[in-house]
Amino acid sequence: TSSSLDFHLNISRFLRWLLLVVVTVSLDCCYGLPRLLLQFL
Repeated sequence: TSSSLDFHLNISRFLRWLLLVVVTVSLDCCYGLPRLLLQFL
């Protein structure tokens, strides 16, 4: 049962990391791209 518990912990940690990556990428697309365009204009 300890291995299944470790598996569950790894899954939750991976999902949290994935959520963080998705949020970072979406914020980057929403705010980073206009800022880059403003720098070039």
